Amino acid sequence: MNVKKLKIYKKLASQKAIKVVAFGSSNTQRFDVGMHWFDFVELGFKNVYGGSCGQFINSGVTNNTTGDLLARFDDQLAAYKPDLVIMTVGANDCIQRVPLTEYRDNILQLIKQIKDLNGEVVLQTYYACDLKLLQEENYEWNRHLATDLVAYMDVIREVAEFTDTCLIDQDARWSPLRDEHLEEYRTLMRDSLHLNAAGNMLMGLEAMRFFDTQFRYDQIEYCRDGLLLQYKLDVLARKVMDFEGRPLI
Repeated sequence: MNVKKLKIYKKLASQKAIKVVAFGSSNTQRFDVGMHWFDFVELGFKNVYGGSCGQFINSGVTNNTTGDLLARFDDQLAAYKPDLVIMTVGANDCIQRVPLTEYRDNILQLIKQIKDLNGEVVLQTYYACDLKLLQEENYEWNRHLATDLVAYMDVIREVAEFTDTCLIDQDARWSPLRDEHLEEYRTLMRDSLHLNAAGNMLMGLEAMRFFDTQFRYDQIEYCRDGLLLQYKLDVLARKVMDFEGRPLI
């Protein structure tokens, strides 16, 4: 689905305010000082459509599975009456060994319930986690995550295609950087699973581009390092495209 077909753009064109909710687990919950990836989403929309264009609500809770999202759906999502939900979930399902079929069904149920609220969904894969470090860490769940997380990200892609739902495929964008420039990639990570401030910037820049929003000129210097890394992702994606014959950008 083309992101510009989302109903939020019609509301924005009519100068009506929108509500956007980030729904997920520790990938979404704020941990550190500085800008979070969802802050960049908000900033981009407000730069383009004005400071009163809407509300941007972070509803991330650490350790959540898709089952947990369903359990808190009414109080911590439906109550906001969102126009758009950006949903990023999967690692905790993998850690807790939720079967892929159940994981898929839960995502489909979440999409249905959001649509029943007259909202729309953008699915998002994880940024590429540090699979090598996960394998080295002496925890059973980490090693399990290192071998199986890819399958859970593939389910997100399959559901997005099956339901014609927009997808921000962060994993596809980040994986070449991790695989070919591991030390540089690790400068973006707080640990094997979570982003630091620099990683949040890059993830936020990718989301801003997806929604076709932008910075003001005076904000570019603040994001200079992130923009350079995003350009590197572009270069690496072209390299992958040339080698495998399929475009990733």
